[in-house]
Amino acid sequence: MKSKFISLLVFILILSSCAYYNTFYNAKKFFKAAQDQPLRENGKPNSTAIQNYTKAMKKCGLVLTNYKNSKYADDALFMLAQCLFYKSTNYSQSIEKFKDLIKFYPESEFVPESHLYIAKANYLFNNKQEAYKILKDYSLNPDFKDSHPQAILLLANYHLTDKDYLEAEYYFQKIIDEYQKSDEYESAFLALGKSYHNSKKYEKSNEVFFSLLESKLPRSLKFDARYYIAYNYLLLEQYEEALEYAANLIKKEYREDKISKIQLIKARCLANLDQTDDAITLLDMIMQDNPKSLLAAEAAFYTAEIYFKIIHDYTKAIEYYNRVSKENRDSEFIETAISKGVVASQIIQYYEPSQDITPEELVNQQFRLAEFYLETLEMPDSALFVYDNIISYKNKLLADIDSLNLELTDLQTSDDSTAVIPDSVIVLYNDLIGQKNNLDSEIDFLTNQITKSSQQDSLLKSDSLKIESQKMPEEDILNLIEQKNETSAVCDSLAERIDSLLISYPHLQADSLYISESQKSNQYEQLNLKISQAEEVLEKYENEFIPFAHFVKIWIYKLVYNDSLKADEILNLLKEDFSQNKYTHAAVSLLNDEEVEFITPEEKQEILDYQNALDLLANEPEETVRKLTIIAENPEHKFYEQAIYTLGYVNYFILSDSISAKSNFDKILEENDASQYSNNIKTFYDGGNFKRLQHLPYLEELAEAEKAKELEEAEAEEKPDEIEEITEESKEIPIIDEEDVKEPEYDIPPEIIKKENPKLPEGMQKKGELILKVEVLDNGKTGDIKVQKSLMSGPGGLDEIAVETVEQKWKFKPAEKKGKTVKSWLEILIEFEEK
Repeated sequence: MKSKFISLLVFILILSSCAYYNTFYNAKKFFKAAQDQPLRENGKPNSTAIQNYTKAMKKCGLVLTNYKNSKYADDALFMLAQCLFYKSTNYSQSIEKFKDLIKFYPESEFVPESHLYIAKANYLFNNKQEAYKILKDYSLNPDFKDSHPQAILLLANYHLTDKDYLEAEYYFQKIIDEYQKSDEYESAFLALGKSYHNSKKYEKSNEVFFSLLESKLPRSLKFDARYYIAYNYLLLEQYEEALEYAANLIKKEYREDKISKIQLIKARCLANLDQTDDAITLLDMIMQDNPKSLLAAEAAFYTAEIYFKIIHDYTKAIEYYNRVSKENRDSEFIETAISKGVVASQIIQYYEPSQDITPEELVNQQFRLAEFYLETLEMPDSALFVYDNIISYKNKLLADIDSLNLELTDLQTSDDSTAVIPDSVIVLYNDLIGQKNNLDSEIDFLTNQITKSSQQDSLLKSDSLKIESQKMPEEDILNLIEQKNETSAVCDSLAERIDSLLISYPHLQADSLYISESQKSNQYEQLNLKISQAEEVLEKYENEFIPFAHFVKIWIYKLVYNDSLKADEILNLLKEDFSQNKYTHAAVSLLNDEEVEFITPEEKQEILDYQNALDLLANEPEETVRKLTIIAENPEHKFYEQAIYTLGYVNYFILSDSISAKSNFDKILEENDASQYSNNIKTFYDGGNFKRLQHLPYLEELAEAEKAKELEEAEAEEKPDEIEEITEESKEIPIIDEEDVKEPEYDIPPEIIKKENPKLPEGMQKKGELILKVEVLDNGKTGDIKVQKSLMSGPGGLDEIAVETVEQKWKFKPAEKKGKTVKSWLEILIEFEEK
């Protein structure tokens, strides 16, 4: 009996072992299927891969929930963390799971790799400094000696991505010198050459690649080296050498996905060797063979470049610049293509200006064109030519204004050949003419009817066979005659009224000899509007456009041509014509090698006055009020509205003077009800009464944040600092949530396609992390934005700055599910930049 029980127990244990092994086996199967899927062009997993990662996570969850003490528990947790990482949707969760593995399974074989994954996830989550720190510590830890090359290669690649080429080259060289037998050696050799290539050290890059060709590395790597050798020759403008390398490589390359890239280099070489037709044909073939790809977008861009820079067919250039985004909206060339397309249209407009373009739009286009000549094409002579045209355009503006004034004078003193007739007379005359024409038609109709009746009567008399009933009664004929006579009388009366009008207004008979009062009024309004607009543009010319053009010319002569005499000559013109202009002061600073500020001394003083008032707020609020009152009494002051607003805030929230505060706030609401300050005021003041607030809103939020921090610290003190020993009971801590393995809300996750780091306010230091959770709507716009981890709340705080920046400056590509865009959430770590 006992032996039977033991056998049954063994059988149950075997079944149990099989169950959790089968569960984990299925997880491995789904994970491998996901890994085998090709990545999308942006490096993210496709929808099939995401689905398989989710299935693998569910199986791992079952192992961790039902068989948490099995030997596969650490395998399952590691795979779960990997799935979260490779799904590319929530790196913070993947970091958490890798840390769980290190914490709960310190002896696991996956601990070293988990550290590397944590570094990778931090880097991809934009927490780059943490990633660098982890990898540097790892590469110095003797416990991880066998995988040091992996950490060093990651360090090198991340520095390469961040364009820190010196650091990247150091780490690549370290692998080449110290780890020649490692798996990372081959990758480091090739990557070192790429690093020199990316840092524009093309000759140094070729030295590395030529060395690689002499090594015993695989053929595929040598073909990659040859590709970069051709590419480097192209960028060194050694087009014949580049063409020869590219042509030979095309014959030998066996990887189909590489051939089109080599053809692109060949096409660019042909273009620069004046074989533009062959180059365009080859580029068109690349686009046809690789539709809607990043390569096709690049080919479209360089086709546009040929038309723009070599052939000078700007219309055709615009066509291909526009095609870049149509081929692939993730292309790195889109932004440049858009700006160059604009410049191409400006060049067309410059030589063939549109009739309906305003002078201000024309000048702005010319400024952009000059900047393009200066910054992109490096053609300062052409830029100077455009700036001179901008300066001389003032004469055309003056001539246009004189012409418009002359036209206005002509309208005011028009001679008798063009009469001005009241609108009511014109309406009456046209109405009478219309009525008379209708009556004339009616008379003609009645005359025809009477004539027909008379003819019918003659026919009936000559034909004795006709019956009497066919004859029109004589009474009806008399009625027609009477109706005709009455209509004729009305018509004659209308004719007399028309003649009377023509005696008073003889020009009514000829449209070209008169205008109505409303027409003349409209002409006056249109001419006066044109004159007003032209004078506004002229004022901008004199205060902004011309001084700025002179300033840039001074910059070019000083820093590009080193011609101080010409620069001084232009500065004297500026001082003579625009002595108090901000660009004149900036030019003086430029030529004196001082810091350049586009601000007049008066404006600078206004900033100092306002800042000085605020600096006294903490200790001398009454003095702040006095100084701000002086500013608030000057509507021309740069900080006029801001001073009134600040006065109201100080009076109400600090000095508890609600009467003075009401006066301040009422003034802002009255003068500009739609301003930012008005909108802020309305949150605590309705124009008559204040809402019940005990403290300044910002201070209330700071106080709440302080309370939350104290509560968090108190809770932390109640917990033990360390877990000295991980027991079976401690493993009861949940390490898998339903949220981790639920079905994804999309097949393709949302992406950031354009971002701009928020600016850190002057004098403020960033301490800690700021994480936002952003709702990306199905149209790519932002919906709700939640602060997951705060740095500083309240008005003007870092949280608010970050949220506003993401709302206004960031662009997203929405998530997709079954081919349709859908709403989703994206977690973002925010990095600030110093101003």
